[in-house]
Amino acid sequence: MKRIPPSEKPATRGLSCGVKTVIPVTALFVLVVLLYGDVWLPTTQPGTRPRADLMTFYAASRLALENPGGMYSPLLQGEMQARVTGLAISASDQDFLPFAYPAATALVMSPLTAVDYRAAYWIMAGLNVAALLLFVALMTARLGLEATRAQTLALATYGCMGVYATLVQGQLSIFVAICVAMAVLNLQSQRMMRVGLWMGLLSLKPVVLPGFLLWAALRKQWTAFMTTLSVAGIVAGLSLAWVWPDGYLDYRSISGRMLDGSFYTAQGSQMSNLRGLAHYLNLGDSGWFILMGGLLIIVRIARVSREWDYVLLLLSLPLFSVHMNMQEMVLLLPAVAFAIRLMPMTTGTQRTIILGVFLATWPRALISVPIFPALLLSLVLWIALSGRYMQPYSLPHKGTVGLSG
Repeated sequence: MKRIPPSEKPATRGLSCGVKTVIPVTALFVLVVLLYGDVWLPTTQPGTRPRADLMTFYAASRLALENPGGMYSPLLQGEMQARVTGLAISASDQDFLPFAYPAATALVMSPLTAVDYRAAYWIMAGLNVAALLLFVALMTARLGLEATRAQTLALATYGCMGVYATLVQGQLSIFVAICVAMAVLNLQSQRMMRVGLWMGLLSLKPVVLPGFLLWAALRKQWTAFMTTLSVAGIVAGLSLAWVWPDGYLDYRSISGRMLDGSFYTAQGSQMSNLRGLAHYLNLGDSGWFILMGGLLIIVRIARVSREWDYVLLLLSLPLFSVHMNMQEMVLLLPAVAFAIRLMPMTTGTQRTIILGVFLATWPRALISVPIFPALLLSLVLWIALSGRYMQPYSLPHKGTVGLSG
């Protein structure tokens, strides 16, 4: 076997690619915050109503430590958000941001409450930048991407609007993308218990968890399915025990209100998933169920190579989700990384991938058209129909593919 020079080793190339990606991303993020920081961070300017998702996590973490039974009360959430930010916030505000994640999520983020909210915001930004570096380095090294492909992944990541939404909102989406990527890397090497462990961690932010369970059931991957359910059950059990009994009733109430669109900031019809696409086409929730059923049939009958089946899974996860905002669009990147690994790379292909990621993740609030789910659904159809004829591209150093951790 040909020896790889140290400068060309996947781990070294991955770290280099990660650093080259996060430097411009961080610079642009800092510039945006300096110019428009009052949109997300409390300031002394009168009349501003800054909102960042981290505000809900931070306030919920405080409630989880100080008043567990009341952490799902919208009234108490609003009061705590006002207390930690110094802003006039209440649950009756039209733009109120509710917290409906498991209590375990708030506990995981509770170390941030050791500092004030503004400091926590910058700490979370730093953690997200580090996570982004880890993601790019991980995918470059584990998939054995050579220079051109690594550059394509870096530029696609740089052009993904979901990355910047995650940074400015203080969200967890990049960490979710890492868990998803690690699960599929372990899926390649058939380490199903590890797949379930990584996917089970997504119960802390269960955006794509139902989609994976559906895929695992369709593919009869029962070890991964049951391990995922077990980890999710542990998280749910710990969360339930932490807030029992009052918090449980409030959680049922606030979750139901999130699903039926009672909160202006959680309108299912405006999501970048199949539900949002169905409402854009004036099909309503009935159309959403029909599209979901159609997607399940496509995934079930698709006859593609194992490698392309993983891409099919990664593209389907955001479509199956119930909640998909701009920051969650970062979940497109694992699919992009795996597709880059499998496709013959020409200049035209490279440009198409980079431009496609940029356009697909453009804010729906600015264009109204749900490009993201429409593009993902089109790609799923294309892979399902032509995937059997697509042979995975072979890289020189196959030993790096499918390594797991």
